[in-house]
Amino acid sequence: MEALMEFERFAAARGKRLFFARLKEPALALLTLAGMPGRTPSYVHYSVDDAVAAALAQSS
Repeated sequence: MEALMEFERFAAARGKRLFFARLKEPALALLTLAGMPGRTPSYVHYSVDDAVAAALAQSS
């Protein structure tokens, strides 16, 4: 978890966001419990295709 949060901070410092796809409930609960910055429902998607589409839409 610490490594993932560190990577998220690294990406955010460079103007990037992490998009998650196909997270299982325990993983999502852990991210929520840890209070991972930027982890909001708009960045969690059911499929990789949905996550890519959301990332592309946000970048335009």
